[in-house]
Amino acid sequence: MKKSLALVCLMAAAIFGFQANAELWLIGAISPDGWDPTKGVQFTQVDENNYTLDLEVTKTGQQYYSLTTALAETNDNDGWASIVSNRFGGSNLEVVLDTETVLEAATDNSPYTNFSKAGTYTFEFNTETRIIKVSLKQASDDQPTAFNGTIYIDKASTGNIWAWDAEGNYFDSWPGKAINTLETATLNEVEYYTFTYSHNSTNPGLIFNDGTNQTSDLVPEDGKVYLYNGGTTATVTDPAEPVTTPDLYLFGPAAQGWDPTKGNIMTYDENAKTYSISLNAEAPTSFSFTTKLAETENDWNAIAAYRWGADTDGNDFVFNENYLDSTLTLIQTDQPGHAFAVPAGNYTLTVDLNNKTLVISGTITPVEPEETKVYILGNVVGEWDPTVGQEMTTEDRVTYTATLNAIDNGDGNAYFAFTKKLGTWEEIAGYRFGAVSDGNYWVTAENIGDTINLVNGGQTIRIPAGEYKLTVNLDNMTLLIDGEIIVPVDTAQVFILGNVVGEWDPTVGQEMTTEDGVTYTATLNAVDSGDGNAYFAFTKKLGTWEEIAGYRFGAVSDGNYWVTDENIDDTINLVNGGQSIRIATGEYQLTLNLEEMTLAIAKNAVAGKLGDTNGDGDVNVNDVTVLINYILGKNPTPFVEANANVNGDEGINVNDVTALINMILH
Repeated sequence: MKKSLALVCLMAAAIFGFQANAELWLIGAISPDGWDPTKGVQFTQVDENNYTLDLEVTKTGQQYYSLTTALAETNDNDGWASIVSNRFGGSNLEVVLDTETVLEAATDNSPYTNFSKAGTYTFEFNTETRIIKVSLKQASDDQPTAFNGTIYIDKASTGNIWAWDAEGNYFDSWPGKAINTLETATLNEVEYYTFTYSHNSTNPGLIFNDGTNQTSDLVPEDGKVYLYNGGTTATVTDPAEPVTTPDLYLFGPAAQGWDPTKGNIMTYDENAKTYSISLNAEAPTSFSFTTKLAETENDWNAIAAYRWGADTDGNDFVFNENYLDSTLTLIQTDQPGHAFAVPAGNYTLTVDLNNKTLVISGTITPVEPEETKVYILGNVVGEWDPTVGQEMTTEDRVTYTATLNAIDNGDGNAYFAFTKKLGTWEEIAGYRFGAVSDGNYWVTAENIGDTINLVNGGQTIRIPAGEYKLTVNLDNMTLLIDGEIIVPVDTAQVFILGNVVGEWDPTVGQEMTTEDGVTYTATLNAVDSGDGNAYFAFTKKLGTWEEIAGYRFGAVSDGNYWVTDENIDDTINLVNGGQSIRIATGEYQLTLNLEEMTLAIAKNAVAGKLGDTNGDGDVNVNDVTVLINYILGKNPTPFVEANANVNGDEGINVNDVTALINMILH
């Protein structure tokens, strides 16, 4: 039986994190040390499992606390986590006076007791049953009375203030009010932040916090001066006493590197209330400030609430000569970044923590400016490739010149822009510049001598193929082009596409002829496509369908344009990318005008067999009918007059009808 009981005790110790004969402490709001996992009020052990404690409780109302069989080594989140397995408590659990209550084991939740009056209370606890009982041993005559007074807060303080009394808190929500937003008052020729309690209720309380750490619950002392720089403690002094001024360290690459344990201490001027240090930077460097150094390497949390840096959005503040001797704003921040980045030079840094300012005076070491290069981008160097450009020459890093060989892009023009850097399109995005224009800037014979204004990210410049001299001025961002544009007659080739040349093949076309680059002509042999008609369109270029896509043109029509006997004499309007034209088989004369984009079609008389008056290639009774109608004046269509003089005399008459009938019968 004893062996089994010992096993049960051992299992309980493993589960609930305590052992018999262990030490026991009370921590929390009613402890003199407050919520500090490294400190507590120790119980007296009565026997193996029972403990007792008489504790003077000065704070009335609901007060939270918990018990623990072990204390932490550090007062931070890690410290609290380390004692969870040793704590006794409960979530929203009330320990009613003079009533036995069972606590939970291995918990980070705390119970509370409603202390109706101040006095000495006895706490009894059994670690095996986890039963606690709290009772009033002796009431205290020294209960907190109403407080009406003012506290003073040193202007070197940082963080927030949280205050309350029995009637409620003085601020809307935790963590309270930023200290530096309080009203100020001067006492004994020293300016302080102030806060006044003005009420007649009991239990006034006070906490300073930095958002992460906080002091224990403090009872405000009228007329006292508080200095809080973060952490869990605040210094309380009389106004007449000297206030402790924190040390200030310069740290970062400008000191001993980004190491929270290392920094160069700055000199404090009692009269000016400022810190200063000399900085001789042989190369660009960066820095920020801290009023505390860590004890262990990489323990950034230890100094997070004590760091001071640049008032930026989280990036470094890039310092240049324009900021020399200027007043720069400091902020207290536990976030990365916010460093001051300075070029090489000799400086004196002066910090005023009261006004949260930094002044950097001294001289910046002159640096020979990096050579600026300008490249021409575009098809003038073969293609639009951001890694390839024609470098321009310069003697003064202001005026850049180059001879431009403007290569024909396929439309008689070349296209180009400029960049100060080569690389991927993303890498050169901030370095490209071009013309100030709503779209591509077109250089013509009329404006070639004009000054072209340039701008970062501007437009591409289009110029007719040829050779030119370019002059770019980076000071006033202008471009001058020297050269003469000779506008040639546009003798673009025009080809007829379609089954009229065998099939729809974009690499094969019937070339039209021209003398002036405006009017193009061709004789079209309209080959039967299988339905008695031929189909065609036009192009200025042969190649694949993709290559000629921008060069094709045809009729303005909702679908194929149909040429019939009724509209063959009409002018057909053409448009880029227009529709194919359908026409009956036969031979036609085409006349194309590129300026007006129009097409005229005339049907040629078909030379063929004698007697083939309708031109269908056969001689039969149909030709007799056509011939008779012609003689009678009915003007048949079609009618091939050259084939109608069958007997070979000087006219076309009834004798030709007789000759044609004999020809058919023969």
